[in-house]
Amino acid sequence: MITSLAVTVVAGLVYVALAELASWDTHQRLFWSGLLLIAVTGAICENAISLDAARGRPREQPPTARTRSPGRT
Repeated sequence: MITSLAVTVVAGLVYVALAELASWDTHQRLFWSGLLLIAVTGAICENAISLDAARGRPREQPPTARTRSPGRT
């Protein structure tokens, strides 16, 4: 979950940096809408990750070698 949050923060910072460099901030409503879209997308990804964990999806276990029971030949 921390990875999803970190990616969202980085994406938001990159968006703000690009907006400053390209002077996109002339349309304030569009600027804030883009930042909101990035935040909502990050929240959706984090929610999907937590729902996957809540379901208890089993991880694949490596196959174990079969051993003979003691006393059996």
